Amino acid sequence: MNRIRHSVNNSFWGIANKTIHIVFPFFLRAVIIHELGVAYVGLNGLFKSIFSVLNLTELGFGSAVVYSMYKPIVEGDETTIRQIMAFLRKVYRWIGLIMLGVGVAIIPFLQFFVKNDTGVDVNYYLLYLMYLFHSVMSYWMFAYENSLFTAHQRSGVNFCVQFIVGTSQYLIQIAVLYLTKNYYLYLLVFSLMVIPQNLIVHWFARSKYPRLYPEGNPTREQVTQLVTKIKSLIGHRLGNTFMYSIDSIIISSLLGVTILTRYDNYNYILTAIISFLTVIRTSMLASVGNKIVVDSKENVYRLMNRLLFLWIGMLGFCTACFASLYQPVITLWLGEEFLFSEPLMLCICLYFFVWQFRAIQMMFKDGAGLWEADRWKPYIGMVGNVALSILCVHYTQSVAGAMIPTMAIIVFIYFPWEVRVLFHQFFKRSSRGYVLRVLWFSTSALLSAGGVFLINRQLAAKGILGVIVRMAVCLLMPVGYALLTFFGREFRESLQIGKGILHKILTRFRKRSVA
Repeated sequence: MNRIRHSVNNSFWGIANKTIHIVFPFFLRAVIIHELGVAYVGLNGLFKSIFSVLNLTELGFGSAVVYSMYKPIVEGDETTIRQIMAFLRKVYRWIGLIMLGVGVAIIPFLQFFVKNDTGVDVNYYLLYLMYLFHSVMSYWMFAYENSLFTAHQRSGVNFCVQFIVGTSQYLIQIAVLYLTKNYYLYLLVFSLMVIPQNLIVHWFARSKYPRLYPEGNPTREQVTQLVTKIKSLIGHRLGNTFMYSIDSIIISSLLGVTILTRYDNYNYILTAIISFLTVIRTSMLASVGNKIVVDSKENVYRLMNRLLFLWIGMLGFCTACFASLYQPVITLWLGEEFLFSEPLMLCICLYFFVWQFRAIQMMFKDGAGLWEADRWKPYIGMVGNVALSILCVHYTQSVAGAMIPTMAIIVFIYFPWEVRVLFHQFFKRSSRGYVLRVLWFSTSALLSAGGVFLINRQLAAKGILGVIVRMAVCLLMPVGYALLTFFGREFRESLQIGKGILHKILTRFRKRSVA
């Protein structure tokens, strides 16, 4: 029950945090476009992509440390936890220094990332340095203490702090834009707010876990285990970043910042929804890691299948909403001149589904610490994706050229490789049943989403009313998914769990009403 309670609490604050980080930028994006110009949004997306690559200097230390804390937390071994915290603090200081050095070294080459079609009279180098300051300070100021909350299944504390600081940041930025229309001041607020955020996390950590402060040094065996995990995580971080962040850099370099801005409008909505899904998955990760430690593999396997069923269903619903609402929402938000063609829009929807369908198996694989077994996978995917994306974008002169190679590599390289590692190294059983479930659930979800899209395509309603009507039609997707998966054990088990949760909620409500 503690795992469920922590997961729910973490999800609540995570969703609240993501909500303000989506709603505020949604309006800020429109304000920047209308007050300052389209290219400013494109530059913002470009710099974020560059610093996503620079953040590879973290190389997975945080994930490895969180995994290493699971066992000593269960055993109440405070000495080991303090030693691991001291090690992570030292590592993060070096990471900030490395990021600063690499960031400064990139400055002379910054001009090659921006195709000269913007007409924006700004100092790219000054904007870049503001982003660099934000990234470096995020590691130098108590960043290691975030891992302490995550490992204790209390990532909700981190999300709560981010919610408070983020709300303050956006309100200040809105005031700056309206009062000064100065992009430098707008970005300066972003770069400085990392300081109060990390100070608040530090205060919470000292208050909640006063005995778990950095002290001493981990044993040689502990360091060896951490280094082994980290060596494997280096490739996974490289692969993930180049798989998803390099697209913006390629589009900017080959197609220009103006096209990148249109792509970023679609990608902004897509990543906003993904961030919600990531909160749910991240909130469950520590609980999954704990279950892996204390429960049988058969029970862990059954839990994974139930979560897979629910996850694919959520992805199908989101895909239906994307396909049905992308065009009308962007028309209302920014105008028809920012629309992509319908085939390209559908390609983005499929890109979302392919990007996310592996999330549950990755969560269990990370929870089990299986990063070394497929350490070469990301390097192969990274090289193939970058090379194919550059070629496809160059010859097609289309954004789709960046997405199609990514989807192909995920489906034909990443997915089968990860499944083999998870079932061979951890479950030690055949993966056939799981793969068939993935195909069954995914086909059912995409068919249901496609049916909803075809229905919405026939509707003539436009404007806000059209969005509301199409959103209502999207509610048919879960019905179709349930009908196509009705005979599966996962559907029945999920239904029973849902009934149990609903019963508990109603029981508590009745007790409060009587009181």
